[in-house]
Amino acid sequence: MKRISLYFCLLLAAIAVPAGARGLSLNPRNNRVARSAAVKENKTDSIYESVSQQYANGKLSADSVISLALYHKVCSPKLTERCLKLVGDNPRGAMELGVLYAFSPEFARRASEGVKLLQAAAKGGLNEANCYLGFYYYNHRDYKKAKAYFDACNPIQYGFGYAALGGMYTAGNGVGEDLGKAREAYRNSSLMGYPRGMALYGFN
Repeated sequence: MKRISLYFCLLLAAIAVPAGARGLSLNPRNNRVARSAAVKENKTDSIYESVSQQYANGKLSADSVISLALYHKVCSPKLTERCLKLVGDNPRGAMELGVLYAFSPEFARRASEGVKLLQAAAKGGLNEANCYLGFYYYNHRDYKKAKAYFDACNPIQYGFGYAALGGMYTAGNGVGEDLGKAREAYRNSSLMGYPRGMALYGFN
């Protein structure tokens, strides 16, 4: 009888709990995480609104919006996406959005859209877009396409591009095996300060 009464009391207490509190976990750590996520979301909303208003009022240029978007890329890819969409009609803004979609795990489902944005940027004359496309296809083991984009990117502007090209020459993927060209590519990568390129140049 006591057990039934206790159960009934607990049931009444649960019903009496305010609706807003029912989502809280009994684990304090889970509650802290939930509150932290809510605070972070509110903060990113606030930053976005500020950037959006300043851009609309002409206080921020498209390049400034892009720089701010990329600054937040590691901590908040979603905020980066929202800011880049503000300047989607800017060729570089569209390219950076393409990079975000093509390479960020958070946007894996939008990778094909990212590739299309990068291809449009490359056709529009942004040389660095070719390097990103080369690296994208290198990561996906489509070495012929990777080589075509690396060839179109003249000069290659990023160390990761030369490191990928060096890997292709080392293994003979999409190109003839050529350790001399591989070493030259690794050297170029290391001169551009790319850590993996430095390691590969030292190893080869």
